[in-house]
Amino acid sequence: MKLLLLILRRSVPSTLQIALCYFDLKDALVLDPDHAEARQIMSEFRQEADRCHTSAVQLALQKRHRDALHKISMAIEYDPTHAEFHNIRYGDEKFHY
Repeated sequence: MKLLLLILRRSVPSTLQIALCYFDLKDALVLDPDHAEARQIMSEFRQEADRCHTSAVQLALQKRHRDALHKISMAIEYDPTHAEFHNIRYGDEKFHY
């Protein structure tokens, strides 16, 4: 049932749904750690979070701070449990507007 909810949320293109999907995935993997589809989607979320993080750093180095802020915020949406993303978002002066 939890995976069905995740699939329904994932089909709605909204950044507000991404973090909810992440936590649904986490819950689904607690219930069934070997669930192939849930593991695949979690892997995709983490890869996208890493891509967003890399983009945020590159944009910040280019002094495109608003764009960098958006990208690091997206990284947090895709992996809200990754502490480094929060440290960058809320600890780095360049990302405060």
